[in-house]
Amino acid sequence: MTNKSPDNQGGDIWIFAYGCLMWHPNFEYEQKCRAHLNEYHRALCIYSVEYRGAAGKPGFVFGLDTGGSCQGMAFQVLEKNAPAVIYY
Repeated sequence: MTNKSPDNQGGDIWIFAYGCLMWHPNFEYEQKCRAHLNEYHRALCIYSVEYRGAAGKPGFVFGLDTGGSCQGMAFQVLEKNAPAVIYY
C-alpha cells in the first residue's frame, strides 16, 4: 500500500468511510478494508440544508468530531483517479 502526504502531493490516497459511503462509494477504488479511526467519532455535528432542514433552519447530519474512535472502511484510490475522487 502506498500513500504519500495527506495534502496529496502524489501517490495513491486512502478515503475513510464511516456512513453510507461504506456501502455505496460511487467512485473507482483499487481495494477496500475494514478501518478504525482513533481520536474521532461519529456525531451529529454538521449543519445541512441539502440533506436535512431548510434554508434558514438547517438540520444536523453526521460528521466526525474529535474524541473517541470510529469503525469504518478505507478505500485505496489510485493516484490517477485521486483528483476526480477528491473533487467528488
